Amino acid sequence: IMIVFGIIEFARANQIRQTVKQAAYEGARVGITMDATVASVQTQANRILTSVGITGGTVTVSPNPITSSTPFVTVTVSASVTANGWFMKYFTAGQPITAAVTLESENSGISYMGGS
Repeated sequence: IMIVFGIIEFARANQIRQTVKQAAYEGARVGITMDATVASVQTQANRILTSVGITGGTVTVSPNPITSSTPFVTVTVSASVTANGWFMKYFTAGQPITAAVTLESENSGISYMGGS
């Protein structure tokens, strides 16, 4: 029975790891659009985390604020294994799972030509 619990817990740890990576990527995708805000990036990343029941995640966006001249956006997402695993808290010493994604802004290559 211990093997079964170990398999289940390992699967949950892998789910947390993959979800943190996906949340960072999806947040960065929102952050590179023309009308992006830090709040919209954080909302998207948190939406991904909560879709699989991850609580207490942190989302950091750099730069803060995002402007029309921002060349790159980096989103870092962390989630506590202790708060989201079932038995991992006894083995991980509170280490979070963290992922960061940096994408080039859609605004960075655009030049505007004025007309009269």
